[in-house]
Amino acid sequence: MKKSIPFKSIPASSMRKLAIGAWGAPNNPSASVELVFDVSRLNDHLPSGIQLKHAMIKLLSTLLNQVPELNTVIVRRKLRQRLNNRIFIPTVFRHQGMLDLSGIFIDNAHALTCEEIKQEMAEKVSALRMGQDTTTNRVVSFFKACPSFLCKPIIRCMNFIHYSCNLSLSMIGFPNDPFGSLTLTFLDKFDIKHAHIPIYSFSKSPLTIAIGATYMNDTKTLLPVTVTFDHRHFDGYEGYRAYKKLTQWLKQPNQII
Repeated sequence: MKKSIPFKSIPASSMRKLAIGAWGAPNNPSASVELVFDVSRLNDHLPSGIQLKHAMIKLLSTLLNQVPELNTVIVRRKLRQRLNNRIFIPTVFRHQGMLDLSGIFIDNAHALTCEEIKQEMAEKVSALRMGQDTTTNRVVSFFKACPSFLCKPIIRCMNFIHYSCNLSLSMIGFPNDPFGSLTLTFLDKFDIKHAHIPIYSFSKSPLTIAIGATYMNDTKTLLPVTVTFDHRHFDGYEGYRAYKKLTQWLKQPNQII
């Protein structure tokens, strides 16, 4: 039967097993860290028409690819290595005249150019906001019609089938693993630097990253980033490896961009 999330089994350290045994879905094993990156060189290196957010999507997808410990999923209380590389970007839209929140996802952005990322984002956001994303429309319509008292048991049932049993729900019109490897929120439109975005327990994503509005410090362009992660998946050591790689790429963006 078709699987919801492709994965392969990987060995788990004693700390990972202890963490998985101690916590269920985030309640609350999450930890947050506020970071500030110098993106002056990256800004100077960006091709014409490409925004910082397109470059950051590519860099973060590359990070997931090169530090696979960040890209895992817990299925049946065991840590598994994700075989996909998906970044979910929350997006505001209107459905039947009411503001709502859903999102788009970009798969394998590390293998795309920044121009391709820009184009895919624009097409998907446009489809969502114009009501042409049939999968999102189906999910939104279903839960709007669902009585509030049934939402919790239905979500628990879907969670069990989709993640515990790892069975695809695409045959009834629901997307497979829509939140993917990490959730990426952009705060620049709100002129906010840091925001500790919670991990949505149903997402099965171990990472939520909020990218704030850039600001100047002397001649440097600084980018505030807030990272919230599920401590059951990895520790500070893996996070530090990712931080060092990202810092290096921002100093030499021609390596990636």
